[in-house]
Amino acid sequence: MITILKEITDWKFTNGIYHVNDHDQLVGYQGPNTPYKEFKEPMKGFNRGRRKFEEVGTYAEAHEETIMKIPFDGSNGKTHYVIVEDGECRCTCPGWKFRSQCKHVDDVIKNGP
Repeated sequence: MITILKEITDWKFTNGIYHVNDHDQLVGYQGPNTPYKEFKEPMKGFNRGRRKFEEVGTYAEAHEETIMKIPFDGSNGKTHYVIVEDGECRCTCPGWKFRSQCKHVDDVIKNGP
């Protein structure tokens, strides 16, 4: 299970959103003004010391044999992925993160993978 944590520590800068697996490893990050970035390999040693977080969601951890990842070119030159698992779709783009809806998922639903 991946847990989505929004940092609420009172810093002098804006906090980000962290995607952390059950082993407390960082699997993805979204900065305040940057799109979500999923890491190729989980980053060990995610430090929560002296920081405050609010859990904002969870989702199943990707398993290559049960999930289909469909790449889409984003408008900012980055690649986003629609992830299809058990008939459910989600996307790694910022639109999906904020609205749980995006043109990439709509395209997969309309046209198939």
